[in-house]
Amino acid sequence: MNKKPTSVSDLVSIFKLLGIITAVILSVVFVYRIIQSTENKESITHEAVVEKIRLMGKLQLVQFQIKDIIEYKIERPMFLPDSKVLMMVSGEIGACVDLQKLKDTDVESDEKGVKIFLPSPEICYTKVNHEHSKIHHKRSWMLLDDDAELLDKSYKEAEKYLNRPDVQLPALVEAEKNASQILVPIFEKIAGKQVTVSFRKKAIVD
Repeated sequence: MNKKPTSVSDLVSIFKLLGIITAVILSVVFVYRIIQSTENKESITHEAVVEKIRLMGKLQLVQFQIKDIIEYKIERPMFLPDSKVLMMVSGEIGACVDLQKLKDTDVESDEKGVKIFLPSPEICYTKVNHEHSKIHHKRSWMLLDDDAELLDKSYKEAEKYLNRPDVQLPALVEAEKNASQILVPIFEKIAGKQVTVSFRKKAIVD
């Protein structure tokens, strides 16, 4: 039985069908590559943002000035007189946020912007300003006290005072207030998006 020869119109139809199938396949591949490229870009961007923020390390958010009167006293038994130093202490307390503690899950991003949950602020240093601290009153006894040692112990008492949790707490609270103003402009340059910051936990003093 003889086969019917393929007409020109049949060939045109076949070529059209092949063209449509090819176009569909190319379109699917193109869309898939776009989606894959977008996903990879978002992943790299997120990782890059977290890494760049971590590299900033500890950032000071506040320098808190302290001025207060403290008393250092040596009490002696029986009839021996007490010794005492009354000092106006001038000092500084620095509060920081340690961005090295930032976790991958602390950074959330979408098309609208980036939200960053910061580690709790912490005290990064305390300092007694000897040049601005003054002795208001000193009572010592020649045979019982070494004045230099008495003053040295008074300054050590001042250092202990600056490390008291109740004295440090206002600096930590102020650091939380300053975080958005100081950090958001820096983070927005890194992320290239609008950024908001907050703390998962409130400041805690050991």
